[in-house]
Amino acid sequence: MEVLKKNLVESFVFSKICITHPQPFTDLSHSNILLGQRDQFFSFLNPFLLKTSLKTGLLALETLLKKRYRVIFIADIRDKVLFTKFYYACKKKKIFVLKKSDVSLGFLTTRRLKNIVIVTLFLTPLRTELIQQEAALIGTPLISFSSLLTNKNSSLLQVGGNYTLLTIQNLIIALLTVCLEKKHGST
Repeated sequence: MEVLKKNLVESFVFSKICITHPQPFTDLSHSNILLGQRDQFFSFLNPFLLKTSLKTGLLALETLLKKRYRVIFIADIRDKVLFTKFYYACKKKKIFVLKKSDVSLGFLTTRRLKNIVIVTLFLTPLRTELIQQEAALIGTPLISFSSLLTNKNSSLLQVGGNYTLLTIQNLIIALLTVCLEKKHGST
C-alpha cells in the first residue's frame, strides 16, 4: 500500500497540480491544504488532501446524478480540442456545457430550474463568486474546480488546485468523463 501512496504523490507532483500560487496571493481559507511555500514563487499543496478533495468532489457529483439532478457545467477550457471532447461526452449524456463567455449576470435567476447542480471548471475567482451568488439565490448546489485564489466558502464543494496547465485540465476532464459515463439510472 505504501508504494501506491508514493506513486500517487509522484504522479500529482509530475502533473504540477500541487504547485500553485505563492501564499500571499492564496486565500487564507485554504491554509490547511498548504504543505509549504517559497515566498513570491510558489506554494506546495498536500497531495493527500488534494486527492481527498478531488475524490469528494467526484463522489458528490456522482451522488447528485444518482438522485437525478441535472448538471450544468460552466467551463473555461482554453484548448478547443479538449473542450470539444468534453462537450460531446456531455452532450451524449444530455448534460449542458457552457463556456464562460456564454454566462452573463442573471443567467440563473431568469430561468426556473429545479434539481440542478452547477459545476464550474477552471474559472477565475471573480467569475466563480458571481456564479455562487446566483446559485445561492435559487438554492442550487455548486461544485467548483478552481484555483486557491478563490474563497473555498464560495462553493458547496471546492476542489482547489492549480488548473492552469493543459495536462491538469485534461486529467480533470478525463476523471469527470469517467464519472459521467457510469450508469446512474437517469440516462
